[in-house]
Amino acid sequence: MKKVMIICICVVFIFFAGYLSIKLYTYNKLNNVRENIIKKNPEISEVKSVNSIGQWGEWFSEYTLVVEIDGKQYRIWTMGDGKVTDKRLLE
Repeated sequence: MKKVMIICICVVFIFFAGYLSIKLYTYNKLNNVRENIIKKNPEISEVKSVNSIGQWGEWFSEYTLVVEIDGKQYRIWTMGDGKVTDKRLLE
C-alpha cells in the first residue's frame, strides 16, 4: 500500500513538472515575440495581446498580436522575428 502511494505521488509530480515546463516555455516564447515587435516597430505604442496561431510542435509558428498605433488598434501577424507580415485595422 505504501509503494502504491509513493508511485502515485511520483506520477503526479512528473505530470505537474511537465505542465509547468510547457507553461513557462509558452510564456517565454510569447514574451520574446512581444519584445521583438516593440523593438523592430517603434510606431507601436502598446501590445494588447499576443497569441500563437500554429499548432504545438510546429517549427515555424505564426503569431497574431493586437497592438495600438497612433491611438488605433490593429491586428498584426508575424513569424516571431518582429517583422510584420500583415496588418488590419480593428473597428
